[in-house]
Amino acid sequence: MIETGLFYSSKKKKISVPLKNASYEIRMAGICSEISMNQTFVNTSQSSVEAVYVFPKDESSVLTEFSFETEGRRFKTSVAEKDEAFKKYDDAIKKGNGAALLDEVTRDLVQISIGNLKPGQKIVFTIVWAQELQIVDGAFRLFFPLTRFPRYQRVDGDPLQADIQNAGMAESIPYSMDLTVAWENSLIKNLSSKTHSKWSSPKASESNPNFTAMSMKEGTAGFTRDLELIGEPVSKTANSAWLARHDNKSVILYSRFIPELESWPVSKNKEIVFLLDCSGSMEGDPINHARKALELCLRSISDGDTFSFVLFGSQYKIIRDKENKPFEYNDKNFEHAIKLISTFDALMGGTELYHAIKDVLGNCTGTSQEWVLLTDGGVSDPEKVIQLVAKAKNKPRVFTFGIGHGASSSLLKGIARVSGGSCEMITDENSIGESVLRNFARIDQPRFSDIRLDTSDQEYDTAEPFNPVFEGDSWNTLALLKPSKTLPKIITLNATVDGKKISWKAPVIDLGKWNTPGCLWASKKIRHLEDYMPESGSNQEERKIKAQKSEALKIALDFKILSSRTSLVGIEERKEGEKWLGKPEYTIVPSLIAGDRIMECWEEPMFFLKTRSKSSSPRVYVSKRSVLALYEDDMVMPAFLRKKMVVSESPCAELPCPESHARTARKIKKAEPEQPWYLKLVEGMSRNGLFSYVDAIKLLDIRFSNIKELFQTLCEDSVNPISHDIIATLIAVKALESDEKVKSVCAKAIKKARAALVREGVDMSVLDGISLKAGPLPLFTL
Repeated sequence: MIETGLFYSSKKKKISVPLKNASYEIRMAGICSEISMNQTFVNTSQSSVEAVYVFPKDESSVLTEFSFETEGRRFKTSVAEKDEAFKKYDDAIKKGNGAALLDEVTRDLVQISIGNLKPGQKIVFTIVWAQELQIVDGAFRLFFPLTRFPRYQRVDGDPLQADIQNAGMAESIPYSMDLTVAWENSLIKNLSSKTHSKWSSPKASESNPNFTAMSMKEGTAGFTRDLELIGEPVSKTANSAWLARHDNKSVILYSRFIPELESWPVSKNKEIVFLLDCSGSMEGDPINHARKALELCLRSISDGDTFSFVLFGSQYKIIRDKENKPFEYNDKNFEHAIKLISTFDALMGGTELYHAIKDVLGNCTGTSQEWVLLTDGGVSDPEKVIQLVAKAKNKPRVFTFGIGHGASSSLLKGIARVSGGSCEMITDENSIGESVLRNFARIDQPRFSDIRLDTSDQEYDTAEPFNPVFEGDSWNTLALLKPSKTLPKIITLNATVDGKKISWKAPVIDLGKWNTPGCLWASKKIRHLEDYMPESGSNQEERKIKAQKSEALKIALDFKILSSRTSLVGIEERKEGEKWLGKPEYTIVPSLIAGDRIMECWEEPMFFLKTRSKSSSPRVYVSKRSVLALYEDDMVMPAFLRKKMVVSESPCAELPCPESHARTARKIKKAEPEQPWYLKLVEGMSRNGLFSYVDAIKLLDIRFSNIKELFQTLCEDSVNPISHDIIATLIAVKALESDEKVKSVCAKAIKKARAALVREGVDMSVLDGISLKAGPLPLFTL
């Protein structure tokens, strides 16, 4: 077994300094969620240490608290410019004091540094994040990453940045982890998870009787998967807006609309460009899930649309028809594409997403294109890719799918945000169906234009361009109100679609003093300043970039938040007899690698690369097939990896799967929830929107008790001969529409099936006469 922990080496012995516990507490209430992390470190060695720990967060979350407690004293931290904060941290260690430093590595990775931890000293850190609550398909949804995996470093990228991001990942850890979720009773009726199935029974929260709480019961294995929570609201969520005052006197307007229309317009014929990550990091479950998602995407395309593929790794490849035009969506091309997808594999080397997008954007035909990006986001410089998409003119909307646990929320949500698309995370096989159906329902909706917020002549500064409007999704925005004697009582969201003007109103509630909305606004504003370059004004881009960076720094300091340009630092002042002088030993805390990167069994010869370092970094196992592919493609290992890694003395030796890998993978597989029946049904839909008689009836017969009887009756009642597939489709549509939650999730599939029935000349009033009797299994299962 690979030994992990906090380590440093001396000439005589190796000493472990473990992180004892990392615990999470998530509270879902009001307009946002609060994620509190407590990390307990104890130095059991005979020397002082400096420990570094890199862990994930969601790219949209913002830090609201960072403090620590040691030896009976509690210390607060302060925000400072990054270099200044590090100088304070470094000076404290030189003087023999203790210190703590929190840095943003990327928007979805954070590094905590613990300086000069004395022998026997215990220190407990509290880190609190705030994250907006989104409403999707009528339910509150929260996605929070708990794990990560190695990210690819571009050949022309920064090797130091990659080293920081990839530090300390392991398949096992020597410390405990636990997670508790609590939700406000007046807001959420009940809570469930698509990623974790083992929880304690819900009970009243010990800290607040107005909340219900439950704890995850999967142990450490639960932290090899990202967390997704779904909250069923107590009542239908209404359009609302809130005012909140920050300590710096700023007044923030937070609004949440649930756009509703009697009939949502449908976008015109379009070209769907599928961009698939075929890099080595996608090997195993990720590429399998991506292929399955791609196949369902093809089934979800609308008649009249065209499609093409872009496969990318170290190089990229565009797949179109023989005339180098997008494929027309017909039976012949559909069958051809399905066969093509089955051949797509993760053998294209590194994740050079930047160059692929740059070149494909150069040939983009404009707004008639819609892009679908499927990737694990394993790149070390996501901000550069986001900036590339943000500054493109006539850019397509990009609808992203994060494949696997640990996928980069910074990259995937960032690209979707700046292009006017949306992001879905495919964490396992069971989440593919809903994710694809939701994103393709959005793709079918045209772009809303002239989106604006009417605040009764109250001037405001939005953090970033307004979000796109999609049916079923909440429309959230934050605005900094300019100083005024009066504040708005009612606000209006206005938009235009298909030449029609639409508006929705919301009452404004004054919440008084509350810093969190201000911190959320500041985080989004900084993100916008980093991603966008104003199209108007001077042509001196370098000076404009410098000015925007200065503005971003000023905002971060004013609202006291962590950012790419600021850090938080705290100093433990020690008395003369308590100081520990000298340079502490440097150690790295291991964090769990994503579970879908751990193979349950190895179907082919493997070998490993081992580090030159004397530290206990885990071996990196690589399939023989992947390495051969790298050599065949004449790939060059990045410099930072070549310096750090050497091939084992017997590189081609076949190795058995380590028991720790197999054991962890078995736990993960066992914990995955079963796929709901309606998603299995939708996955069998044909290109033309009809369901197969054999598959549909077999599946529905398990869920409903009168399927065979219904089928026989419909066959006998039809005046003209009717195909079995059409009858099966009628019954399938009725089944999917028989529950509001299922109907919401499968809206895209239902719409396509209904269109197919109309095209076949079916009298749709037949659906009114179909009555289903529930079988032994529940109609809707999360």
